[in-house]
Amino acid sequence: MKKILLLCSAFLVLSFGLAACGQEVKTPTKTPEKTTAKAVTTRKDTRQYFEQSWKQTWKGLETNIKHVTVVQLSNASKTKMKTKDQGVISVKMHVKNTTDQDMYVFSDQATLVVDGKTNPIFKNDSQNITEKLAKNSEKDILLIFHIPTLTSVTQYKQVILKWAMSTQKDATKTDGDNSKKEEVTLSLTSAK
Repeated sequence: MKKILLLCSAFLVLSFGLAACGQEVKTPTKTPEKTTAKAVTTRKDTRQYFEQSWKQTWKGLETNIKHVTVVQLSNASKTKMKTKDQGVISVKMHVKNTTDQDMYVFSDQATLVVDGKTNPIFKNDSQNITEKLAKNSEKDILLIFHIPTLTSVTQYKQVILKWAMSTQKDATKTDGDNSKKEEVTLSLTSAK
């Protein structure tokens, strides 16, 4: 009798196991989650280079403006730069001190007049704007100006760059003999 009971139990376990394998298991279907993805139109910055040929020597300090770059910023760049300004204008210049004394280029106080409006230098993005230029040395300077209403890289025909230079370290002690205020009109019509 024990054998029959054992056989019946084995048969029952086996039949339930096989029945479970043959059943179609239905998993509850998930309704797709609604996600709202903001469509972002990515556009690269638009830029235009304008070569310059302005050169001057004052008391052994040679200044050469190499080029002006006008950049209309993309939304991605404005976000990255944390700015609402529509564009940037940069001026690259090279200065060389050919004298036996230190000279001072106050490029950190430069301004750019665009369409009648004066724009101060944006010091955080500019490069090599330290004032002192040691005797017999040279450097490239990159001046950056944020432009609030730039709608096209060819929008402006000219800009006016203003800065000062001196043989004196203290900008407040400069006069006509030991310093010079520069004001240069740069053309933005011949693209590079």
